[in-house]
Amino acid sequence: MKDLTALQSLNLQGCVGITDEGLASLKGMTTLQSLGLRNCSKITDAGLVHLIDLTALQSLNLGNCKQITDAGLAHLKGLTALQRLYIHRCAQVTNEGVATLKKSLPSTTIER
Repeated sequence: MKDLTALQSLNLQGCVGITDEGLASLKGMTTLQSLGLRNCSKITDAGLVHLIDLTALQSLNLGNCKQITDAGLAHLKGLTALQRLYIHRCAQVTNEGVATLKKSLPSTTIER
């Protein structure tokens, strides 16, 4: 994906083969504004660390990524352009984890 550095939207929803290591391929996609990872069941907290440099990201869908926890949400604190975060059916994410993230990203709408 190194040649896709100008990409603004990427929808990988339902791609069950996407792994934490695969998210490392997003590095350098600094213009990415929307990322759909819904139903990517192999993504864990460790994979979210690869999203740190996606500073233009406005929308992130992690719905039904059941291995995501509060610890993973902590990796998203620097995504200050984030307007919407979808974490539907992320059963390991707690209200406390959402509240902690909300302190860092007060203008972000977090949909559970």
